[in-house]
Amino acid sequence: MAGRRNPGLKKSHQLSEFGREEILELERCARDPIYFIRNYVKIKHPKRGKIPFALYDYQEELIRMYMDNRFNIILSARQTGKTETSCAFLLWYAIFKPDMTILIASNKSSNAMELIGKIKFAYEELPHWLKPGINDDEWNKHICAFDNKSKIVSTTTSKDSGRGLAISLIYCDELAFVKNHVQEEFWDSILPTISTGGAMIITSTPNGDSNLFARMWFAAAAQVAEERVADDFVPLHVKWDQPPGRDDKFKQMMISKLGERKWEQEFECRFLSSDHTLFDSYCITQAEQRAVKSRETYRVSGHVFWKKIDPTKTYIVGVDPSTGSGNDFNVIQVFEFPSMIQVLEYRTNSMSSPVVYTQLKNILKFLEQFTKEVYFSVENNGVGHGIISLYEADENPPVHAHMISEVGAKRLGVTTTAPTKIKSALKFKELFERNLMTIYSDYTFHEMKNYVRREGAYAANPGATDDCISAILIMFRVLEEMSTYDENAYVKLYTVGAEIEMEGKWDYTDEDKVSMEDKYDENEMPMPFIMS
Repeated sequence: MAGRRNPGLKKSHQLSEFGREEILELERCARDPIYFIRNYVKIKHPKRGKIPFALYDYQEELIRMYMDNRFNIILSARQTGKTETSCAFLLWYAIFKPDMTILIASNKSSNAMELIGKIKFAYEELPHWLKPGINDDEWNKHICAFDNKSKIVSTTTSKDSGRGLAISLIYCDELAFVKNHVQEEFWDSILPTISTGGAMIITSTPNGDSNLFARMWFAAAAQVAEERVADDFVPLHVKWDQPPGRDDKFKQMMISKLGERKWEQEFECRFLSSDHTLFDSYCITQAEQRAVKSRETYRVSGHVFWKKIDPTKTYIVGVDPSTGSGNDFNVIQVFEFPSMIQVLEYRTNSMSSPVVYTQLKNILKFLEQFTKEVYFSVENNGVGHGIISLYEADENPPVHAHMISEVGAKRLGVTTTAPTKIKSALKFKELFERNLMTIYSDYTFHEMKNYVRREGAYAANPGATDDCISAILIMFRVLEEMSTYDENAYVKLYTVGAEIEMEGKWDYTDEDKVSMEDKYDENEMPMPFIMS
């Protein structure tokens, strides 16, 4: 029998005598898992061997979260001790709460067995009087069962995890590293269990930005500032520098071993895409951070501009029209050239072609007030015909804004085909990842994270949109046509290693802002802006 072979195990239903101090300690441990762990749990340190588990402040915060909330989701940097903390809590839970079934679901069978091993080690090191008895036939690599009728079961995360068990508490370890479809199957299978009263703890380091763990984390984090209901997951981010001894020296050492991208994902907890995305997620993350620091906004007739109009620059406008049915978006993108800085993005999913043309016309005439170099084009597939027809029939069109069309084409605008879309998308990728473009729009960043290779081309993930990107690709088609006569456009598109000097953050005083706002007065607009 297992209980006879291992002196660290206590036989099931073995009678024990307790003194007054031991009874008081039992009561105190039952009330307070932090006290129990600090005073009685031991862990294995990789260098120091067996040591008492001296919880850090953030680990105590973890335990309190587990006590106070039914559903918890933990975003944790690597090697912060979140697994040891969780295992110690699960041991306390099983010892002091009878008739409980605890399920540990981990990304690998070896990891699941390792977690049970941590719990078994901690149990064996407890004082004999503090231990519940164990059931010999349920004490192995995957199960710890006690004579108080509580047990801990470990398994790999799958659609069958926990099937047939009345689960009281589920601990999902490294959920983000489970295959995406398995995450979804596991969730569909386990949801009925937790909806009838079970509790759940999810801990993981990021591994992609669109899987179940990422979506659950984003949803939980979004609820922080709002009124939370009982069934919401409560989030906690355990940061890389919370364990003592981690400083900039540690950071630089780890970056030298792992590389910048791995550091960002595994220690900074960045949700970098693991799909076959066109754009490198690390580059997107870095660009988002730069945008937040340097983005300055002002409004003109309800439109948000990210940069003041410079009369010495050229402006390129790309239009991706849609049906306005609510399923996709009409998007107008404005970029400064040759700096390739995003100046304006207009996006709506509820407008007809005539109103979209009115918005486009207003934007073009507004730009004409400050610069004579404005180029634009519209995708002429399908819905774009309506906008182009309105432009052709307009008796008062923009004066200095030039409509760019394909050389030799019979109709205005540009036609999008799979080859031209791929060509423009790859050029967008090249300039963006070489920091030769500046993106400010959160909508564009979101689409870039979900723009993947599908069936020999690039498109949005199912359920996502790519209209902001499509409008930028139209802007690249304009550049392509311009490159036949504009040296800057040719260099930007075709000269390998070309480094056109980028403008830095533009600074101006409050007096400048007032002057600019006066100059951009709505009364000076050629026609009123129509807002959705």
